[in-house]
Amino acid sequence: MACINPDGSMSPTATNIIKSLEQPLDLKALGQTVKVPQFVLKSGLRELVEHGYVTQDGEIFSATDKGRKKR
Repeated sequence: MACINPDGSMSPTATNIIKSLEQPLDLKALGQTVKVPQFVLKSGLRELVEHGYVTQDGEIFSATDKGRKKR
């Protein structure tokens, strides 16, 4: 399940992830907030990091300015 659509828009899951990252969160806390299966969350985060919408520092994920503007 892609988080970034071919036209560059974000899926509802991606938007929800970005909105949930107003404060930096680890995977467990983010999963409790977003309420999607772990495999969907991990895949989405990987894609969002690759596109520069989210950063990862060890176990902590944060929305970037680019991500906050895109949602």
